[in-house]
Amino acid sequence: MKKLKKADDIENFLAMDNSNMPSYVDISLDKNDGHKQAPIYAKMSMSYDFNHKAFHANMEAYINVAGGIIKGTGTRGFAGRAVIHIDPQDWYIHIGTSREMMGLQVGFGNLSLKAQSYFMVGTKIYETPQPPAKVSEILGLKPNDLGYMQSLNQLKEGKGFAFGAHLNFDTGDINAGFIYARFVAGLGADMMLKNYQNARCKNRSDELGINGWYANGQTYVYLQGEEGIKVRLFFVRKNILILKAGVAAILQDSGPNPFWARGYLGGYYNVLGGLIKGRFRLKMEFGEQCELAQDQVLGGMKIISDVSPSDKSNNIDVFISPQVSFNLEIDKPIVIPEDDGDHTYIVNLEKLEMTDSKENVIEGKLQFGNSTDIANFIPTETLSSTTQYKIIAQVSFKELKGNSYQTVMVDGKKAVETEERTFTTGVAPEYIPNKNIQYAYLVLDQKNYFKDETKNAFIQLKQGQDYFFESNNWDIELQLTDNTGNKLVTKPHYDPAKNILTYTMPKLNNETKYTLSIVSQRKNKTNKPTKATTTKTSKEPESGYDNLEGETSTTIRNTKAQASVKEGDFERLTYNFRTSKYKSLKQKMNTFKTERKLWLKISSDVVTLFNNMNTDESFEIIELLGTEYTDNKPLLYTEALLDDSYDAVFKKYLYTNPQIISVLKRDNMPNQNIGFPPKEAISVINSYTENVQNNSQNLLVKRAFPYRYDVFIYYRNDWTSLSRYIANQYVSSNLNPTWEVEFMQRNFPIIPEKKYKAVLKYKLPMEK
Repeated sequence: MKKLKKADDIENFLAMDNSNMPSYVDISLDKNDGHKQAPIYAKMSMSYDFNHKAFHANMEAYINVAGGIIKGTGTRGFAGRAVIHIDPQDWYIHIGTSREMMGLQVGFGNLSLKAQSYFMVGTKIYETPQPPAKVSEILGLKPNDLGYMQSLNQLKEGKGFAFGAHLNFDTGDINAGFIYARFVAGLGADMMLKNYQNARCKNRSDELGINGWYANGQTYVYLQGEEGIKVRLFFVRKNILILKAGVAAILQDSGPNPFWARGYLGGYYNVLGGLIKGRFRLKMEFGEQCELAQDQVLGGMKIISDVSPSDKSNNIDVFISPQVSFNLEIDKPIVIPEDDGDHTYIVNLEKLEMTDSKENVIEGKLQFGNSTDIANFIPTETLSSTTQYKIIAQVSFKELKGNSYQTVMVDGKKAVETEERTFTTGVAPEYIPNKNIQYAYLVLDQKNYFKDETKNAFIQLKQGQDYFFESNNWDIELQLTDNTGNKLVTKPHYDPAKNILTYTMPKLNNETKYTLSIVSQRKNKTNKPTKATTTKTSKEPESGYDNLEGETSTTIRNTKAQASVKEGDFERLTYNFRTSKYKSLKQKMNTFKTERKLWLKISSDVVTLFNNMNTDESFEIIELLGTEYTDNKPLLYTEALLDDSYDAVFKKYLYTNPQIISVLKRDNMPNQNIGFPPKEAISVINSYTENVQNNSQNLLVKRAFPYRYDVFIYYRNDWTSLSRYIANQYVSSNLNPTWEVEFMQRNFPIIPEKKYKAVLKYKLPMEK
């Protein structure tokens, strides 16, 4: 900037943005890299996958109260995580898990009390946790000796419920005059009821548990302590042990069918520095412990958990993407303990195929979720109406032999597991549903269409609807009708290989409301009077605008096929849009009047930059954030140029050497994918988009440029990150006395008062 000026009322300007920008920057020299946050801090996210009707929500909590007297047991005060997941195949609620428990710790000085717990219910239950290492240490056992569920834990998480609670107490070092002492105690319990499906135990012909349901649990308690005296006489500095002892007890069981129980009671003692010492351990065990039969992974255990749609289901949506879930992740090694040692297997997906009633293979692509235990088959083309289809899923197995995996054979044949489902589709819609649009330009509900940016327009479908465009009985045209009834017509082209409809935009007027319609016309139609027809209309929410603000009220319609002006005309898709007052983005930007250049202080040596502008046409959500009809990508792309002498300093020290870039940490930054150097560190002001989304007539949307220049924040973060790295290398005597010394002798460069340049580009949804 030519000159940086502070806003007259900085508090009012701060209210423009609720992103809490100061929390992004941490320039402290705390080697623990602590995260500055509120004493009690929580964050939550929710999502819904409309295609697969899947809801997922999770919440994390962080606690650090009174300087750490009360805090979470995890890193940076992490107290725990809760998750809710619901979809047609799976549902589960986790309030902590056996792998990551909820926990709080209370401490005064060396004294600490730690409590942890978890609760899991649903179709995804993790394994029973191991007892604390203190228990096995006191009993004189190896940790694995107390792992009573190793065999069943080899199976993927199943359905059921589980809970547990654990309490640990530690006095820390106690010093009372010449006496020292320390005491540690703990107790806890875990309980689980889980469905292991068709699993069987060795040497038993019946199934495990009752209809696959099998319970297990454990409870433990331990106490450990020592006491002695401190001798501080002349040159003698010594602690003399009087008593050191520990005792622990644990009871573990599982059942029924088979029922098994085991208990240990043990301890040790050491009196007067070893004058009297000893160890004892008592063991009780009865019943039969279950070990999976050798053929469970390859035969008895079901690998394919479920296939949807369900078998012989009817009236299935023609846009369905069949889904297969597995009890083990595909192509992920799993170790199975057997009589002759551990064996390593992988599950291989042999086939996931879909056919119609004539055994024609349906083209499509395979898509896995975040893990490889769920696979979706996405047909390239929309399925046909009222047609029977079959989905076939087949897996095989490979075992690690030496350094390679070899196919598992049973009776000379490849060992496979196959599941089939047949289903019948409902009636295919005679229109293009909005849910089948991956992205489009013109964008549905677009309010600032720049007619001179490009004449090329398109609608990309997720799944093809060739039956609209390949019939010899139909002519397809695209109509653009303004609010006075004037109609422009163009001929679209459909590419069935890419499922994309393309067309050339005719000449439009500025600042005008239009309705786009794709209309099918019968080639041999007659001009008979239109008959009264009752039709159903699916209507999406309206979004209104005040015309005084240069905006317009729009409605996206998603209608079933119906008679239009003449008999035989059918609307396949219709939606509204508005042209901008300006022909192009460049013309719009050239009319902006910069009233004031603003800055906001983030720390003592870092600011973020704003521009206060005056415009008669605000930006819209499609441009700033994108919508589902732009593939959730904004139409506007911003990039800082970083081409002057100030930026050259950071390029020299931070961004030239790939090895240096690899040590730069951005874990606490709001956006970790803005590049090195941070060219994309220009972010949208949250309060601006909130006002636009709420149709607010706040002056902010007319007077503020919606972007914030955050480059200095990332410069400071990366500078501090490299400083810490070099300091640690110096402590480890690994410092190379060349550029590192030169860098450490420099201070973070002062931000000069001048103009900082950036580019604003218009980017169509199909452009990467």
